[in-house]
Amino acid sequence: MTEFGNILIGGIVDGAIYALLALGFSLVFNVTTVLALAQGAFVTMGALTMNSFMVSAHLPIAVAFIATLAVILTVTGIVEWVIIRPALGRISYTNLLILMAGLLTAFEGGAFLIWGSIPYTLRQFIPGKPFDVGGVSIASQDIWVLATMIVCVGLLWVFLTRTTIGRGMRATAENMDAARLMGVSVDRTILFSFLISALLGAIAGVVIAPLTSLDFTSMAGFTTEGLIAVTLGGLGSLFGSVTGGMVLGVMDALLSGYVSSTFGTAFGLILLILLLIVRPQGLLGKIRGARADIAARLIGKEHMPIQLPRWLSRSGMLAVGIVMLGLPSFLSQSKYFTTFNIVGIFCLAIVGLELLTGIAGQVSLGQAGFMAIGGYTSAILVIHYHVTWILGLLAGIALSIAAATLLGLAGSRVRGMYMAIVTLAFGIFVEAVGNGLGITGGPSGLYGIPSFSIGGYSFDTETRFYYLIWGLVAVALILTGNLIRSSRGRIFRVMHEDDVGARSLGLDTRRAKVIVFVLSAVLGSIAGTLYAGYFHYFSPGMVGSAVSLEMITMLVVGGSGTQLGPLVGVALLMFLPDVSQRIANDALVIDGALLVLALRFLPSGLYGGFNQLMLWGTRSFSRYRNYMSNALLKPGSTAVVSSGDEAEITGNTVIPSRSNHSTVSFNEGVEVPEHAESKPNRIVRGSLNTIATNVDALQVEGLSKSFGGVQAVQGVSFEVAEGSIAALIGPNGAGKSTVFNLVTSIYAPDAGNVQLWGREIRGRTPDQIVAAGLFRTFQTSRIFRRLTVLENVLVGGYILSQNSYFAQALWMRNVQRKEKELVRRALAILDAVGLSDRANDPAFTLPLAGQKYLDLARALMSGARLLLLDEPGAGMNDAETAELGAMLLAIRDVGHTILVVDHNMDLVMGVADEVTVMDAGKVIANGTPDQIQRNESVIVAYFGRKEVRA
Repeated sequence: MTEFGNILIGGIVDGAIYALLALGFSLVFNVTTVLALAQGAFVTMGALTMNSFMVSAHLPIAVAFIATLAVILTVTGIVEWVIIRPALGRISYTNLLILMAGLLTAFEGGAFLIWGSIPYTLRQFIPGKPFDVGGVSIASQDIWVLATMIVCVGLLWVFLTRTTIGRGMRATAENMDAARLMGVSVDRTILFSFLISALLGAIAGVVIAPLTSLDFTSMAGFTTEGLIAVTLGGLGSLFGSVTGGMVLGVMDALLSGYVSSTFGTAFGLILLILLLIVRPQGLLGKIRGARADIAARLIGKEHMPIQLPRWLSRSGMLAVGIVMLGLPSFLSQSKYFTTFNIVGIFCLAIVGLELLTGIAGQVSLGQAGFMAIGGYTSAILVIHYHVTWILGLLAGIALSIAAATLLGLAGSRVRGMYMAIVTLAFGIFVEAVGNGLGITGGPSGLYGIPSFSIGGYSFDTETRFYYLIWGLVAVALILTGNLIRSSRGRIFRVMHEDDVGARSLGLDTRRAKVIVFVLSAVLGSIAGTLYAGYFHYFSPGMVGSAVSLEMITMLVVGGSGTQLGPLVGVALLMFLPDVSQRIANDALVIDGALLVLALRFLPSGLYGGFNQLMLWGTRSFSRYRNYMSNALLKPGSTAVVSSGDEAEITGNTVIPSRSNHSTVSFNEGVEVPEHAESKPNRIVRGSLNTIATNVDALQVEGLSKSFGGVQAVQGVSFEVAEGSIAALIGPNGAGKSTVFNLVTSIYAPDAGNVQLWGREIRGRTPDQIVAAGLFRTFQTSRIFRRLTVLENVLVGGYILSQNSYFAQALWMRNVQRKEKELVRRALAILDAVGLSDRANDPAFTLPLAGQKYLDLARALMSGARLLLLDEPGAGMNDAETAELGAMLLAIRDVGHTILVVDHNMDLVMGVADEVTVMDAGKVIANGTPDQIQRNESVIVAYFGRKEVRA
């Protein structure tokens, strides 16, 4: 019992420190929705600064404590003002998360330069023997820790509830824009959140320093523990943070005391991952409400990876390839040959990380974990079981695929910051296992690993290994490049920006997340295997969680999302330590500073900046050449520019081209694909058994949905006849968009059912509904802003491309043929809606009306028979509205069925065959446009009174 009591007291003390860390995390997250990954740095900085004031400056404890807090607050204020505040308005949440990781790395490097690697311990505040309570030993410093935590929690609660600044922080946490409109100084509020967070960390460091030894390496550990604590308790919850910290402290102590310190940590990480999958908001946290049919607001400037023209890119790659082939002849006597091979190993791993994080937007802080799995698995099999390297390589890949599949499945339940936490926990878990197992060699690692070989051919020289590793890098770049520009690869790019929007367009993003994790893991595993075979030694430090953060730095500094840029980042960060020993000593500071500066001033990275410079040069040369050509024209000569009058609608089978130069046949431009043809008893991709022409296209019966105590939709029933245009109208807040969300399974209904051509579709996923022949647009245009206009339309045609990921990575002939067909179809549709001249422009540059036409073009690209259009005329003037109405009629008359929601009554009454009116979540009228316009209930709903007629 005494042993249990002592273990429990130790866990409670540790839990108090974790609680203070979690409070800091929660406070910053509440105000900024950013995870302050540098939080653990303030614990160590507080302790080391306090030690310097007490030992070097010989200050009394109280004075040293005040001076320490002043230093921490000053450093935090400068960092927030110079780095964080400007970044909040410039870069995405994903990059802000990475920026915080860079700050942590920079703080680690700074601490190493100032205090070195020697661990420091403070003397106890009140020296003396521990108290003995029932056989349980309680040190006086333990009481200091617990009392400090209780006081800090109480003061923080009073500050948030009783002070003007505290109330401003709570208001900003609820709604930043509304708080700003109410006169709250948001900038000051954000500054105070970071200052208080740093203060809590520093206080925790000061009170825990007498009980443990701290050095610069402690920063990452405290960050991890605080992150786990706040995730367990619930981000955004004050008391959840305290609960999470105490639970983690006690759990770690019991597992370490009765299992082992190594596997206790691993077990705790597994629990964290499971909790995130089951309950991402934590034990006491709440999910922040948000409308699923509205895309999350992006902050900062739009950033699209800058790409060179294909001819220039291919020429450059060819030149680089020729140089790389001949490079070994120049490196044979160079000390940098080994570095080139190490760069190749990490380039192979980072090609996978680029696909996962840079392209698909799944922030991974554990890529080195896959290298560890591949390296350890293959090396153990080769050394202890004498299997061939190929079998060891395949075994490592298989184990990595299993782990990646689990992470991918977790990623289908959580995203954004939670995905970063899951992958961080995964990387730490793998590192802990590598340190704890005897078969892995523990912290000392595995020795005597033979050189990698295939079929008896050993890659045991620098030259042989060079050609092996760089050949694999080239193959990986080609395959991933093919995949990125294919229809499957477009899934990765759109789910990076808007996961819900992607699923509503028929994209199976959950499967895509698993696939992209697997692909990234395979490349990481292969890199880890070659790493072990090349060095003949493998240890946890070579593939630990710190290496994962370094790889993120390489990714961002080189140019995330550019495919080739991360390779530049690898080369830069690998070669810098070789240039000078001084640089090697400052590696942590340099890594962190490069990451922060790149995100702050060069979001496209070094490679993106180079591309931008090259594009500026080529465009300047082109403008100069055109100027000279015009200057040489003879006097009186003219340049002829052909143009045509805007085409008129001549019949129901032609859509007028809005591009002022041609008329496009509707059947040519927006043909219905084979799987959605209007034929009796036609099988539709196996999702619905049959489609019959003698039933309604859509039948909604008794649909109801409530959010909390608000009944948004109640008993809604209506039908949409095949081959018609139906309209769903009503005042703002009537529940129209909610009905759309229920029909398309973005929300699950509380009651009622939905039938598509007579077959029940309730409970089907959005992508299954699109496959069944129903496609929808959104009230606010759900365009993918990082993609071009043409790519946005191609996304709508994803369901028409059935080639596998494998075939598209190999870019097989049938894949090329299908891609050309899709591009021709997309261009024809863009021409029909008047956007052909904007095909290669970024989608976010379109005006609101253009975005609405892009929505319609994407819907037509899908080939769906039933289109649900949510306010397609929003933002259009009278002429554009009339043109849209004519286009909808033409679409209907060639076999499509349309259900439209819009507030423009001229549009609705001009095109609808049947109108359903909603008010306060209920259907109040149904009939033809003429009947609806005379309906007294509709008049009352819109105007609040009966229309007075003369």
